[in-house]
Amino acid sequence: MNEASSTHQGALNQAENSVRTHEDTVNNNHDQYRAVQDNMELKVSNTRRLVETLSDRAYSLENSIQHTRESLGVVEAANRAKDGPLQLCLWRIEQRTKRPYPREQVRDDAEVALEDEKATLIQTKWDLSDAAERTKDMIRQLEARLAEVRDDLHHKKHALGIDEMCLAKAQSSFANMQFRTPRPQGPPTARSKMVGERKDAERHGHAEGHNNEMFRQNRTGALDRHSASHDEAADVLREANTRLIARCEQAAKDAKANTDRCLRDRVHELQHMRMRIEEQIRETESKIDHTNGIISETRYHMGALQEPLAMQGACSAFRKDRTAREHINDPVAAALAEHQDGVMQAHEDLAKEQEKEKAHLKALFDQRKKLEDDLKDKNSACSIDSRCLNHGTIPVRGGDRGLIGPVGEFEPLRAEHRAEYKRTVGMPLADPGISKRATSVDQGPVSYGRSGGIHRGGSNHTHHDFNPQGFSTPGRGGSAPGYASAGRTMNMLQATQLPHATAPPMNNFTRFPGGTGGPTRGPMTPRGVLGGSGTNPLRETGRAAVTYGY
Repeated sequence: MNEASSTHQGALNQAENSVRTHEDTVNNNHDQYRAVQDNMELKVSNTRRLVETLSDRAYSLENSIQHTRESLGVVEAANRAKDGPLQLCLWRIEQRTKRPYPREQVRDDAEVALEDEKATLIQTKWDLSDAAERTKDMIRQLEARLAEVRDDLHHKKHALGIDEMCLAKAQSSFANMQFRTPRPQGPPTARSKMVGERKDAERHGHAEGHNNEMFRQNRTGALDRHSASHDEAADVLREANTRLIARCEQAAKDAKANTDRCLRDRVHELQHMRMRIEEQIRETESKIDHTNGIISETRYHMGALQEPLAMQGACSAFRKDRTAREHINDPVAAALAEHQDGVMQAHEDLAKEQEKEKAHLKALFDQRKKLEDDLKDKNSACSIDSRCLNHGTIPVRGGDRGLIGPVGEFEPLRAEHRAEYKRTVGMPLADPGISKRATSVDQGPVSYGRSGGIHRGGSNHTHHDFNPQGFSTPGRGGSAPGYASAGRTMNMLQATQLPHATAPPMNNFTRFPGGTGGPTRGPMTPRGVLGGSGTNPLRETGRAAVTYGY
């Protein structure tokens, strides 16, 4: 009996222990389900937050890359826009090297302005090129950050999908478990709490998992902050590009305006100097006319002395017929001799004055020649500067980025300017070909002699390339009577007898303005001989009456 009672009591105790174990198992299972579900929900929530952060950052980086590429396009367009002004500046510098040497080859304000404009344009192109390189480097960095963000986002989305499936599976399993084994009513037993605490304390990898999760979140946060710093740097770079473009554009405009102003002032100065030279030429021509009139008067008075000499010769010949008794040295002979000496002295004085007048006339012709040469040089320089001032840049077809002047008037740059332009711009210029006409570009410097000078065909502005008749040499451009000038072997008579001359011809039978008396005959040849010897005392000195020619 005692043994049966003991066995019954043992079975009862075992049943109670089994019930408590069942309750502890159910409670622990519910707690573990709840812990797993809470961790999964926290993990999914954190991953969703990270995915949202990475998605926003990827979107921001994509917009930043797009805007930075647009900024790069604007910078490159601004850089290409400087090609036309730079080519124009180099063309102007080249054109101004064709000014007459050495009178017009001076370092004036226009040349300094062109050099400053050239330096400014080259500097702006360098600055814009550097900005373009910085922008490209920023785009590469942004694309690298975007690739990292997209890679991390891909992993986060993949992990989020798995964690969401696990969470859904855990929630379904927990619901089934609650339905099959609901939690017992009442507080958990002491053994259940002890077992739960022991298991919590002995759970493996809890601390490591927490640390790994924190590291994962911190790494994503660091990637987001690093990408945000690049995004902000890209914004700063784009703003700097905008300011740089505006500054370069303003600098180019100011340099161009300064160059145009200096060229305009130079053109006005040349025009004013040309007017002064023309006035000096007119004054010199007036002096030449006046000097020619004086020479004509002197020649007239020298010719007038031939009459008393003829009279003296005739009287001397007549008095030789006197008889020996009357052939004496009387007062008449003395008076005739004195008259002859006076006439000869007067003729000598007039001859000296005529030589001086010729010297002055030669100086006037020389001065007029210098003034005409200076005027031609001023006209050429003014034409070149006016052409430089009036030309501009226009877009062209065929891949080139700028053309000087209106269509059909392109002149290629010289070799040194083409090399410098290619080094600065980086692309070759369009080469429409060199004109077959002789220019200072392809056949050396222009010759400014009276013959043999090379100038452009059809040009009416070439100096000195005219023959003595005032017409262009065949093959050296069209005739330009307005630019024809008397050569160094041309006197006033020849100059006024040219086909295009407007003044009446001047010769020995036409009185010059300012003279006295009416028309005269040609130079008179003294008739008779002195003392019947057949020798004319004015034969040699009378040569001074020949028309002076220079």
